[in-house]
Amino acid sequence: MGSRDGSRAGPLREGWPLKRQQGPTQKGGGRVPAREDASRAALPGPPAPASPPAPAPEVRSVPSEEPVTLARLRLYRKLTRAVAEHLRGELAGILETLTPLFHAETILGDYVQKSMISPKVEAEESVRAQLGPDRWGRGSELAVKREAAQPLSARELEERRAAAKGSVPLKEAIKGADAAFRDLERLYESIAKKRPFDLGLPLKPPLPINTSALEIFPVDYPHMAKSSRESKRVMVTAPLNWIVVYAGFSPKRLRAILADQNRSRDELQRVLIHYLLLHIVLDRKPGLRALLDSLHFPVRTDSPAEFGELPVTVIASAVKTERPADDVILESTDLSGVSVFEEVVRVTNVAAMVDPRKERLLEVVKRETEEEDVGSG
Repeated sequence: MGSRDGSRAGPLREGWPLKRQQGPTQKGGGRVPAREDASRAALPGPPAPASPPAPAPEVRSVPSEEPVTLARLRLYRKLTRAVAEHLRGELAGILETLTPLFHAETILGDYVQKSMISPKVEAEESVRAQLGPDRWGRGSELAVKREAAQPLSARELEERRAAAKGSVPLKEAIKGADAAFRDLERLYESIAKKRPFDLGLPLKPPLPINTSALEIFPVDYPHMAKSSRESKRVMVTAPLNWIVVYAGFSPKRLRAILADQNRSRDELQRVLIHYLLLHIVLDRKPGLRALLDSLHFPVRTDSPAEFGELPVTVIASAVKTERPADDVILESTDLSGVSVFEEVVRVTNVAAMVDPRKERLLEVVKRETEEEDVGSG
């Protein structure tokens, strides 16, 4: 809205300097004489308005929620799945980016088996080609058949391996590789011979590790739900806590191997080594833990009872989940017919998220401003 003199009047911003006001005018528009102006200034005027109080600091209010009931369980499950899907996608993208840093070779060097150092000698002799039908049986394609070559003697095989190893420029001599292997060996010996593994195989380098890709699986744990009527053992899933493993070595695979009475000791050792190795990598690279913590995915180590003293790497979320009362769990499992349950996310869990990085920065700002005030005083 414009003023009478045609200028545009805008809102007054708090803290901005005010323009110098003009002296009073007469009714006709002329200036009031200075003597009259001074006499008016001497007269007592109305009291000045009190300055507005300083605004109170903003406080985040956390909404209140009623306890989880069976009637509202469907709503909470829908909310939980949406939040879990979003956070799982974020974590998967982060771990995919960090995959090269989780490779065992970065801390163990030559203690990890390399396919280029152990070349597979293939017979290339007596190669002959013939025409045969393609995979769909629609004509022909060039099929190459190889006849078995005479096996190499032990001396020839050793010479070929030495030549192949000498032709590969090894940049290893990883600093701390010997100490890292000793840590892994001590951890292996303290766990492998105990239940449920009962594994007497020694740890011999080079280790058969050929992957650094990671997979995540929600954490499951047993819970004994009790009420006045009944008690039941229920497997509960924590959807925002994930077990992290090298690809192909899931907890399900480990359970299946342990449950097999005719299991292969070599296969069990290989799975066990991959779990221990991931623990050693994170232990010797604290920067990885700090990075994941700063991204609101803190890392911890658990030892599930079913796996004895095996250290299992778990990544959690800044959003917490809740396990409802046992009565709700029992009613839900009775309706579903299966003894499984999933923790739920509530609105209060999301609203109560704490940003550690923000809190640390606020502490820095507070400390610096206090020092500035002391210096200026």
